[in-house]
Amino acid sequence: MGNLLRVMCSRALINIRMLIGIICVALCIGIDSVDLLPKLFQKDSALDVHYFWFNAITYGGIYGKYFLAVIVTLPYSGDFCIEYMQGVWRYILMKSGRKCYAFAKYVACFISGGSVAAAGGCFFIILASGNLELFLERRYVEIQMIPFAELLMESPKKYFAIALYLLFLSGGLWACIGYTISCYFPFKYAVHMSPFLIAFIITRINVIFNIPNRLRIDYWYIGRTLPLDGKYGILVVSVVAIFICCVLVWIFYKKVGWRQEHE
Repeated sequence: MGNLLRVMCSRALINIRMLIGIICVALCIGIDSVDLLPKLFQKDSALDVHYFWFNAITYGGIYGKYFLAVIVTLPYSGDFCIEYMQGVWRYILMKSGRKCYAFAKYVACFISGGSVAAAGGCFFIILASGNLELFLERRYVEIQMIPFAELLMESPKKYFAIALYLLFLSGGLWACIGYTISCYFPFKYAVHMSPFLIAFIITRINVIFNIPNRLRIDYWYIGRTLPLDGKYGILVVSVVAIFICCVLVWIFYKKVGWRQEHE
């Protein structure tokens, strides 16, 4: 089990797609405010780093929401497609066992997807903070409705640490969703594009049924709302992420077992 997990994590984290994904995530955060992008390179700007983060991630821009869900699938979510096309998945499955195989795959997938999202976000923050302040207090009136707004004003670094953690959970979940799709449709195009489509469908369902913002799971992982206040909200969000991953692992486990028996 340990050796399999180590191999899977190495394949997920040490590849060129990981680096490309990190750069693309950072670009997405900036491009969502493309008209103000030159301000990133101007000292004494009237904007701050959080302004770009808010428009791309917290508020849910096109690139920061939908394209990010696609980018996090790049490093590892298509791995089963490769194994399936090469026919080696049966050998690995027989050698390691179905439970160990599914568990190792999803741990590696979650870590890779979360790492791409969080590292890309951190990369953007580091680059932008070279010229801009992390947060300007005069903008507090604009963002006082979001979770941890007071923390943002008092300690922007702590706020961004929480924001990056939520982005890590979001990236991990989208990567695992893409991986689950691969066991039904073992084609890379389906794996990489399905999170984009699912994110759009979830958004439309929430709008059509007028789901309260506090109950919208998609808002939890971008820091727009939380189910509870403070640290308890973060705890609930973390538990829900683990639960969703467990459900996805179970779906993958069952589908791979079906393929093993019938193909």
